[in-house]
Amino acid sequence: MLDFLQRTDRNRGESGGRYCKYGLDLDPAIVLDIRSKIETERDP
Repeated sequence: MLDFLQRTDRNRGESGGRYCKYGLDLDPAIVLDIRSKIETERDP
């Protein structure tokens, strides 16, 4: 499986909490284009 998301763990201590930040490794247009193709193939 190809990774297209980045996940960065953040730990800001007791008062800041712990959380994850997510971002795309690919151009968003590519992701949306592929999603559109998959939906078209599924529902002709």
